[in-house]
Amino acid sequence: MLKFAGRVGLKMTHIPYKSGAAGMITALMTNEVQGAFINLASTLPQIRAGKIKALATAMPTRVPEIPNVPTLTELGYPDIGTNAWQALFAPAATPKPIVDKLYHAVAEVLSKPDMKQTLAKQLLAVSLSKSPEEWTESVREQTQKWAEVVRENHVTVE
Repeated sequence: MLKFAGRVGLKMTHIPYKSGAAGMITALMTNEVQGAFINLASTLPQIRAGKIKALATAMPTRVPEIPNVPTLTELGYPDIGTNAWQALFAPAATPKPIVDKLYHAVAEVLSKPDMKQTLAKQLLAVSLSKSPEEWTESVREQTQKWAEVVRENHVTVE
């Protein structure tokens, strides 16, 4: 949200909700707040019921569940959001043969059509890196990118 606000020149106030998505959804439906970046899985029922309106997604392409909602990139704001991702990590000293064995076992399971279908029903898309090394580099790049946003906006944890 900070990145978006900076790009479009908006002054916004961050409101942390202890209840997370549940608090944000309620705040949107009661007009306590006028906007939020929030995951689709949490909001899809309210979007479908017309209780909140999806303005754009941060996904690289349109989302099948809400095909009429444009992406931020389509609206002229590329690289604003991020998609939540899950990954398997191991201690740094884990021997490469073990890391490779874990990678291949997980990749095999996640590549199965039934697993992809199960995850898709939970609005989770499977995207595998080509190798553990490629994923490590991706995590490093994303960490640096978002650390810059934190520094530029003087974000602190109280």
